Amino acid sequence: MLQISPDSHLEYSYDAGDVKTIADAWSALPQRVVLLVSSDELASESFDAAWRLGVTLERAGKTVDVAALPTIGSEFDVSGLEIPPALKRVPAFAALAGGGVITLSSDAEIGALILLDAPQLHAHIAVADQMLAGGLTTALKAVAEELERADAAAVDAIDTLVVRKNALAMASEPKSIEIATLTGRPVIAVAPDAARAASGLLDGFWRRTASTDHLVLDTAARPDTDTDSIALASLNQAAGNLDVVARGDWTTSFNLGTSLPEGKVPASMDVYVAAAPGATATAPVASIFINDYLLGAKRLTADGKAEKISVDIPSYALLPRNTMQVRIQRQPASDECRETPQPFPAAVLPESRIFLKSVPKLGNFAEMTARLAGDASLFVPTNWRLDATRSLPTIIQLADTVGVSPSRATLSFEEGDAEIEPKTPYLAFDTPVKGARDTVKVSGDRVSITDAKGKTFYDVSGLERIAVIQAVSGSKEPGVSYQSVGTPPVFDTPFQLAGGDIAVLGDDGVLAAVNSRGAPLYLNEDGSQRGDAPFTWERLLDPAFWMHNLSLVVAGVLGFAFFLLIFFARRAKKRQSSDQG
Repeated sequence: MLQISPDSHLEYSYDAGDVKTIADAWSALPQRVVLLVSSDELASESFDAAWRLGVTLERAGKTVDVAALPTIGSEFDVSGLEIPPALKRVPAFAALAGGGVITLSSDAEIGALILLDAPQLHAHIAVADQMLAGGLTTALKAVAEELERADAAAVDAIDTLVVRKNALAMASEPKSIEIATLTGRPVIAVAPDAARAASGLLDGFWRRTASTDHLVLDTAARPDTDTDSIALASLNQAAGNLDVVARGDWTTSFNLGTSLPEGKVPASMDVYVAAAPGATATAPVASIFINDYLLGAKRLTADGKAEKISVDIPSYALLPRNTMQVRIQRQPASDECRETPQPFPAAVLPESRIFLKSVPKLGNFAEMTARLAGDASLFVPTNWRLDATRSLPTIIQLADTVGVSPSRATLSFEEGDAEIEPKTPYLAFDTPVKGARDTVKVSGDRVSITDAKGKTFYDVSGLERIAVIQAVSGSKEPGVSYQSVGTPPVFDTPFQLAGGDIAVLGDDGVLAAVNSRGAPLYLNEDGSQRGDAPFTWERLLDPAFWMHNLSLVVAGVLGFAFFLLIFFARRAKKRQSSDQG
């Protein structure tokens, strides 16, 4: 067995001058991305832009760290900063030479941190508002003045170092996204009013069209689709061909909130596979999995022709984020043991499709994720805006986890403990919702959880650094509520929500999850387990029903026509006999 350690990593470098387009800058992003904002106290528009960009990055598989431009009086860890001896006679640089955590006392010291390329300020993407441009300009101008006083002959060099290498200090145009620089490094600078469209531009569908260093964005989104099926090929652009000796896996993933049309969940699936004949008489087997649940399998004819495998997708198999796998297994032995087993081709064909149905009212996280994909609302306490570097990571992580669309959702700041009345599906942070049936009660360091009948099954005090989220019903619109307990947790890595409607979160993600309704998680709303809902007369009006059952409908029509033909033939024969008589 070969095991690759999780500590393995790749270090790389590139010439910043070669990054000439927004698409290039995006492709050069590291795994851990720094999102730079102007300060801890953000304007509403900048805060709104930051969470949208953060969710877009998380959806692209990045880990986001939010950093704020330092201010006078803030603490900063200068350990490890290398200061050239010639600069130690400049007051701003001398103040940083002692190492450790210091309190910044001047704009020049902030400018010195920028010029020294402090790791905490290695920004890769920035909310380029007026406050950020002003803060950078002030800091860089202050340190430039100290440098000029130390060496008046170095004016040109200082101008190159301070101005040309830090174009992020220039205010961005409205609705623009562009390549700027900070200490010579390329930074994707996004104007606050462009963040909604930028999230649509950068999510993958339109990203390659960002082939210049400056764009003005009015709209960048995917076309609205009202379809009852979706091709597997649209979820995964990778080729479906496999060379299989003993086993080959074709894998794709989809998010209920972003990969599928709004308000839809998978009901069933038709997977078309083709396999070439192998060296043995034993036919290969194709198996279909979703989230490691085996949903169906078939022994293939393996004659190179398409073969269909139809499976239902039960509700218990679905999560907010789902992994679907087609596994093809062959018998690797050859007719002659002396021969080396060779791989034979197999393929998952593009006509494979997932058939969809409207979101059932299950009251769990999977339902909420599907509903939050469209026009959703985020409700955040106003004081969270005054501590952006702490609150933004929480909002980004939760919004990504429950499937909120950064290009379609709206953000509202709420004052005090006033109840809100959402008009769309929502994600609420420490904000009460009018009419909601809250099974979770948080008071200080105490958490109480009741079941659907009002019986308390968890009541604990003294909790710290955790949060509780729940899928909430009872109000006009369904949603997800987040309540922090004591000091909120800090989420270092992405996490998944399993089945159920309540989850307790800590720094490491989900600590516990439960279904407070008491119904088995593997049952649908109507008590069934299959992916397709039981037949009702309303289903006759659903186009998905006719599309999915087209072969049966055609067979039924042909059979009915055949019986009519026999019936009329017998009547004609009987009439002919009576005429002859």
